[in-house]
Amino acid sequence: MSNTHDRLPIPRENTLVTFRPEYREWIDKQDRASFSANVLEAIESETFYFLSEISNVEGRCLVAAVGTGKVFGGFHTESFIEVTF
Repeated sequence: MSNTHDRLPIPRENTLVTFRPEYREWIDKQDRASFSANVLEAIESETFYFLSEISNVEGRCLVAAVGTGKVFGGFHTESFIEVTF
């Protein structure tokens, strides 16, 4: 598994992440009717555990919502940044 994507760094496994601000802005401009119920549930979350990049689908990842523990798969790795305190 690579540690960087072609354009943006991939968060480290088992770290807290959130959506990149520019990705969140893009989401907020989209017609919510075009999203699946699963995606709508995911984008309501603010913080996730970054579980890993999907080994055989480069650039896609698994994350778990901190509030619910629900696992979401298929988001682009570059959509997330590590949370800093």
